[in-house]
Amino acid sequence: MAEKTRRTGRKMNLRNNKSKIRCAVAEAIFCRGGVMQVLNRFRLVIRLVLLAAVIAMPGRAAEADHPFRFGFSMALMPDVNENDARAAMKVWAENIVKNGLVRADPNVLTFHDFASMAEALHNRAVDGVAASTSDYFTIQKEVGFNHFVFSVTDGSIYDQYVLLVHQESGLGKVEDLQGRSLNILKHTRMSLAQFWLDTLLMEKGLKPAQDYCGGITEEIKLVQTVLPVFFHKADACVVTLKGFKTMTELNPQVGRQLRVLATSPELVPSGFFFRTGYPPAQQKECLAEFTRVHTNPTGQQILTVFQTERLEEYPATVLDSSLALLARHRQLMAGTNDLKSVAIETNSPQRETVGTQSQ
Repeated sequence: MAEKTRRTGRKMNLRNNKSKIRCAVAEAIFCRGGVMQVLNRFRLVIRLVLLAAVIAMPGRAAEADHPFRFGFSMALMPDVNENDARAAMKVWAENIVKNGLVRADPNVLTFHDFASMAEALHNRAVDGVAASTSDYFTIQKEVGFNHFVFSVTDGSIYDQYVLLVHQESGLGKVEDLQGRSLNILKHTRMSLAQFWLDTLLMEKGLKPAQDYCGGITEEIKLVQTVLPVFFHKADACVVTLKGFKTMTELNPQVGRQLRVLATSPELVPSGFFFRTGYPPAQQKECLAEFTRVHTNPTGQQILTVFQTERLEEYPATVLDSSLALLARHRQLMAGTNDLKSVAIETNSPQRETVGTQSQ
């Protein structure tokens, strides 16, 4: 009987030990699985953080070193022959290369429309462009830019526009331009003039200049823009304030007979915009060459072609007033287009409604 009891006890102890072993193994597996789960989740978080960091980086990954490639919008040079502009830029690039500090592609790309310039920037076919501020305004959210160089004229990168009328014209305010003839100087530094005049009119509840004035004529030469107003051949004109001062210095009678109806804020009409992604060291050398181009005879000749004194680097904040003007213009134009749509719908023939008459 005692022997049977001892056997039964050993079996129960064996069962208890097996249960304890199973529990220990299960606990170990559970703990190991928990640790593995935590490790896997930790690895996933690290991967997501690294991915987010890559996505948040301005531009794409750093590029391989290559010669600096430059593009130029021909809209900036309405009075300069394209072949002359190409030749000047090529000489400039070759001159930079001779210094041995910068590798630059002498074959400068020229753009006749915004679409081709935008495509080249998107595809990284160019590393910097000379373009109007309005073009920069349009593309700045699609392409990253990190350095900005601007042309200096009469000691400043800024320009102001003036709306001029004859003293005897009877025109006393901007609203009086309705149906009147208008001359606008077509020049590199005039690229924001029409935006300014449109905004001036639309903020008074009027139509843009093209629709409000009787006719707009673009003139390449300052004299051809201003003198028709002086001789009563045109009702008004828009030129740079610097240009008007030059005219009055050459002919004081012009200053006495013409008066300023409106003056724009200080604006930066164009610039040299360098995109992000180009190797920083190479980009730094390019910027240095741009800003010292006026220090040698060859560079001075090139700047003469582009009608500027020198080039200087500035932060993007100098564009604030210009970008604010363009944003306001876009906003007002959107409202004008909405009103046009309403007018078209209102003036369209009404369809006849056919129904049963009540008896």
